[in-house]
Amino acid sequence: MVEDMREIGSTGLLRDGGVIREEYLRELQGDRWYRVVKEMIDDPIVGATLFAIEMMMRQVVWEIKPNKSGKQADADFVQECLSDMSFTWADTLGEILTMLPYGWSLLEIVYKVRGGPSDDPMYNSKYNDGRIGWRKWPPLSRNSR
Repeated sequence: MVEDMREIGSTGLLRDGGVIREEYLRELQGDRWYRVVKEMIDDPIVGATLFAIEMMMRQVVWEIKPNKSGKQADADFVQECLSDMSFTWADTLGEILTMLPYGWSLLEIVYKVRGGPSDDPMYNSKYNDGRIGWRKWPPLSRNSR
């Protein structure tokens, strides 16, 4: 019965020693790809474009709305959690937007108990309801493989 729950498909990606080898251009394979992307980001035109996109995205008013069958209280809770993190939502969004040059962004979700004002970051919150909320979404290095 449990066997019926296993994944049986494959990604179909070309692999060599556990490393995915799908890059068509040889000069972008492996670690060379990171150097090329870094060079691209350092280019004044590309860097300015990425900066402009991030600044525009930071100005957007983010509003959480429930779906048709959802409850407004759930949407309100998510909105509270986004505004109660140790990093602002705008800063977190800036980390998420590193996906633009790299193609992906990896963030860790760190939780906290909403225990009101506290010196302990595990409990420090604007809210004192004992619920679990997000403490922060710190970025993880792209080089950690």
